[in-house]
Amino acid sequence: MRNRRYAFASSLVFLLIVVFLVLPLVRCSVRSNTEKYKPKIGDVVETGTQEIIQVKALCQYPLLPTGCESTAAVMVLNYYGDNVDMETFAGEWLSKSNDFYTYMGEDYGPDPNKVFVGDPFTAYGYGCYAPVIADCINENSRVCNAYTVIGKDFSFLLSEYVDKGMPVLLWATMDMTPVKRGVEWILPQGEDFVWKSGEHCLVLVGYDDKYCYFNDPLSGTIVRYKISLAEKRYNEMGKQAVVVTLK
Repeated sequence: MRNRRYAFASSLVFLLIVVFLVLPLVRCSVRSNTEKYKPKIGDVVETGTQEIIQVKALCQYPLLPTGCESTAAVMVLNYYGDNVDMETFAGEWLSKSNDFYTYMGEDYGPDPNKVFVGDPFTAYGYGCYAPVIADCINENSRVCNAYTVIGKDFSFLLSEYVDKGMPVLLWATMDMTPVKRGVEWILPQGEDFVWKSGEHCLVLVGYDDKYCYFNDPLSGTIVRYKISLAEKRYNEMGKQAVVVTLK
């Protein structure tokens, strides 16, 4: 009887070890509705008429469950020679606020154009928009400058930046699924605000006649989507992007 109990306990411990070791890897490698395109990092990959910009892909999990913006920014900064890591960027550089409160029946909260809303180190963060990431880089990086690109057509990003070997941080949605109406609150300046559920930041690294290619923080790999679909989601998220250059 004692041997049976020992065998059962040993099996249970082994199972728990496997779960804790494998689960983060699964989360970084399995996503739905996404066409995976996995060239070996460091190789020059031909994709029709274009080449993929060789930005090393990083996975936001398990460190930053809601930190796609920070992960994408670190990819691009590393590409330009700024060796900041994800923990430093999200923990020390990024402006964050979780200042939600209710007053006279109305919900108030932070402005995602000013700060990251919530905590990117948890699964309960919301996110932030392009100006936050650009300001964060400009205030902290000794190597790079960052510029917001707001209101420009998707084709402009391709011709003005990607064609010149410049990766672009681009706001779209997770797996390029349709934008959904999310939580509502009032911003500090008194404006009504609706969070767009599914918000996601990726790094645009290339395109060809049919597809555009992204480093996706969700999977830590290069993924591809039809240009028309990526453009639609980019438009739905307000046509916002960030471009980084050397100082």
